[in-house]
Amino acid sequence: MKTSSTLFKDVIFFEKLMKDSRKQIWRRAYVRAAFAFIDACTYELKDLVFKSFGTGLLNDDELSFITEIKYKKGAKTKKKYYLSTTKSWEYLFDIVISFMCNEHKLIKGENWKDVKKAISIRNNITHPKKHKTIKITDEHIFIIRKALLWFIDNLQNFLFLLAKYHKKNIDHLRKIRQCIEEEGWTNYLKRLGLEETEDISNDRS
Repeated sequence: MKTSSTLFKDVIFFEKLMKDSRKQIWRRAYVRAAFAFIDACTYELKDLVFKSFGTGLLNDDELSFITEIKYKKGAKTKKKYYLSTTKSWEYLFDIVISFMCNEHKLIKGENWKDVKKAISIRNNITHPKKHKTIKITDEHIFIIRKALLWFIDNLQNFLFLLAKYHKKNIDHLRKIRQCIEEEGWTNYLKRLGLEETEDISNDRS
């Protein structure tokens, strides 16, 4: 997650600048940096999910969301596919949770309202319509910080889920390998009720 790591340094940089100056330019830069970090993380998490589950396990809607290109019957189309920031976070968790027996749902809690407020604050300076809406107050900064903490907490849970999924598969493969080594390939297949072709039986029993 190289991109998000670099962008998080920007967040820290503007945090320090705001302590030395109350200028609006640094406050707006801080808000932009915070959401650049969040957007980068979201993209990187999509990439992790795609590499973890691939086209074989993800359905058309999931593939469309992950790749941001509309899929239909397992094939790409020319249409773009986007979800809002909050919908993206929810969908990312839903995809991984579906492979993890519904463990560790997205933590919303009280801070979920602050997250939505933070997005509105970001939108006011990235898509400004009135001059008064681009002013970033102390309360706005407090909300952005809470949204960042919320996101980082959920990011940690998300990565834990993904690591747990991979560990489960690795442990399963280790057990299979151990059984084959102990029983021999032929006996292992017989126990599973499977037939073995002659061309591999001599090599692995």
